[in-house]
Amino acid sequence: MSDAAVVRLPEPLRLRDIARDLFDALREATFDGVGITRECYDAGENAAMAIFREAAERHGLKVKIDAAQNMIVSLPGDDGTKPALLLASHADSVPQGGNFDGGAGVVAALLTLIRIAAEGTRPPVPVRAMVLRGEESAFYGRANVGSRLLFGTLDPKDMEAKRRGTGRTLRETLAAAGIDVAAAAA
Repeated sequence: MSDAAVVRLPEPLRLRDIARDLFDALREATFDGVGITRECYDAGENAAMAIFREAAERHGLKVKIDAAQNMIVSLPGDDGTKPALLLASHADSVPQGGNFDGGAGVVAALLTLIRIAAEGTRPPVPVRAMVLRGEESAFYGRANVGSRLLFGTLDPKDMEAKRRGTGRTLRETLAAAGIDVAAAAA
């Protein structure tokens, strides 16, 4: 490949540095002394969502939060009305998991959008990143709560699942996160 065919990112945009900074921020915000814990709909996952949002907005990407509190990141000029290629992962982690649990997929999706925006290219279809919440919902004994909310397939009895250790129900947790639990439990 000739040098003329190689796309060069602007000097300040170094994707490796952005990735390292994101993983460092995630670790700093969610290290529990043993591993990484980003409990769904709680402080660790909230911190990760804030880190991802800040990075997206700093690089000129648009951020929208849906009814299930998932984050959708899009390129400038994408009005969200057309079908899109969706790159998705989750912000939470298993208890005392690794820093890449969910985070690696989110970082990869964000870097993809950052690069497309920096190059100024226009893909043939919109490309969006989705940061799901509640995929590693081990504290409630039900996996993929965020996806189930998104697709309306959360079993109403799951709303009464109690968090191990505190007894707080999933219903209470979702309501505290700003999710319309009446709609989610239907």
